[in-house]
Amino acid sequence: MLTIFKRDESPYWQIRGTVKLGRKVKTINKLSTGRINQKEAKDECDRVNAEIIRNFEQEDCMTWTECFERMKKNPKHCPSQQRMSVFKRVEKLAGDYELRDFNDDLIFELAYKQYPHLKQWEGKKLRDLPYAERQLASSKFASANAGIILPISKVLHYGAKQGWCNDPTIEHFEVLNARAKHKEKFSIEDVRAIEEKCTDEGIKFLFIFLIYAGCRISEALNMHWQDTNPENDDRPMIDLEQDELNIWQFKTQEWITKPMHPKLKEYLERINYREERLFEWDHLHDRQNNPSGIPTRWWAMCQQAGVKYKNRHACRHTHASWLGKKNSLQALMTAVGWKSSKVALGYVHTDKKEVKDMINGLPE
Repeated sequence: MLTIFKRDESPYWQIRGTVKLGRKVKTINKLSTGRINQKEAKDECDRVNAEIIRNFEQEDCMTWTECFERMKKNPKHCPSQQRMSVFKRVEKLAGDYELRDFNDDLIFELAYKQYPHLKQWEGKKLRDLPYAERQLASSKFASANAGIILPISKVLHYGAKQGWCNDPTIEHFEVLNARAKHKEKFSIEDVRAIEEKCTDEGIKFLFIFLIYAGCRISEALNMHWQDTNPENDDRPMIDLEQDELNIWQFKTQEWITKPMHPKLKEYLERINYREERLFEWDHLHDRQNNPSGIPTRWWAMCQQAGVKYKNRHACRHTHASWLGKKNSLQALMTAVGWKSSKVALGYVHTDKKEVKDMINGLPE
């Protein structure tokens, strides 16, 4: 509790002591009451004590939104501009709940509300699903983890650090090992099968673009007929005259200009529009412009072609591996837009036969 005391060098009564409420604690070593009269000083001490307890009680009822607003004011914890839109979407779902209400049941309830298609795998283990369905479920679970569970937990952990709630232990949806998935690549037979058997022209075109452009999915969906590269004489992003692609790389915040493969040019020349975005989606999980999202149609494409499911990033590995077989490491880094040779080597995949042929090809 708080008490008053007087210092020899000051005519005013001072406040000191500790206020506790549950796990919340506030200690005051010295606070002037501004009062000379002892009774008035005691009244001020009681007022300060009551105010601290009132603030503690208000913090006990703090909502997710209130905690998020305070977190945004802290430069060390404020989400990046790129992630802010994700937190804003979560706020519409979780914002009115008090911090003390959150547990795994509530968080998963909100996740299923945001991603209702996940209900079909509720209570199931990925290892018990068929391969293609396992890959699809893992991809969608990863989206739910990043899109709702991670933002909720970030705010709750921040609130716990400030003493506004208990530090939560939050479960996440099960996902496959990302490193293992990213090392997959399509064979030339896979590419031909998809091109011949897939009847979904929109997703097939995206697949061909990713294979022969070698860019990331976010970079492909950002391609625009009318946008230009200011670092390349304002040439268009899709330059059919020069047979070039001018790609903005979000990861490195740089432009890269690369030759357009004849196969890709063949597909681009079939398109009869030359305005707005190249693809029908704004982003990977865009359902506003197209209710059938990319992951669902990508999975169906692989199924229809009889090809083992691999995610979108496997196209970048495929592109890099094809280039890496016949070109120097430096040429490969320039073509794909890497700064690090370590990153480049992580994308180039070889098999035992290729290694054997390389060794056998050494001069005798």
